[in-house]
Amino acid sequence: VMELVKGGDLFDAITSTNKYTERDASGMLYNLASAIKYLHTLNIVHRDIKPENLLVYEHQDGSKSLKLGAFGLATIVDGPLYTVCGTPTYVAPEIIAETGYGLKVDIWAAGVITYILLCGFPPFRGSGEDQEVLFDQILMGQVEFP
Repeated sequence: VMELVKGGDLFDAITSTNKYTERDASGMLYNLASAIKYLHTLNIVHRDIKPENLLVYEHQDGSKSLKLGAFGLATIVDGPLYTVCGTPTYVAPEIIAETGYGLKVDIWAAGVITYILLCGFPPFRGSGEDQEVLFDQILMGQVEFP
């Protein structure tokens, strides 16, 4: 059970803004990094960090911060994990490669979100509905810079 967050999610905010200034993005990323740090100190990996799972919390003074939600794929890490899960655009290479992964996959997803906030689109986009092309780009680190 979580508190009620009325500001919508970051995905909706991104689609209405397109991209953010470095200053605005840094505040959001600080909130995300704080949430990830807390989870990781408990050896919990989220495994599905994406804008749709980041809720925009509107404070009484008009400022905004992010709250991490959707813990359905979260699990305790006590050794390498092998379950292939997460959202394709944000999934880390080690999940795709099925070589075993841990807490660091959340940091990868945060990096993808950073790119989206600053550029307005994901670093890896594939071609249409072909998920294999997307996964190949992620595995080979084929980032498209604006």
